[in-house]
Amino acid sequence: MHLKIKQVESRQGKDHRDKDRNKVDRNKVSRAQNKQRKREAKLQIELKETQAVENQKDRLYFNSQAIEAVFGIFFRILKSIRCSKVLFWEGFF
Repeated sequence: MHLKIKQVESRQGKDHRDKDRNKVDRNKVSRAQNKQRKREAKLQIELKETQAVENQKDRLYFNSQAIEAVFGIFFRILKSIRCSKVLFWEGFF
């Protein structure tokens, strides 16, 4: 078996997110700035968590509304054809 490989991409670093991270030389930054940076990172994480919870609540609300609508239509159809002659053929009831 022979594979023709034209180009192979080598990964340098852990992943594509390494480029997005702001790397700071700790020797050039004061302790107060490091503490501030860590506090900001914690706040960013908490903000992402709260947004995720809100998105989950929104999705749950809209999904439940859709399910209610579907079941409402389904039961309305069942009620409307209850007295229909279609249901009274042999063996159904």
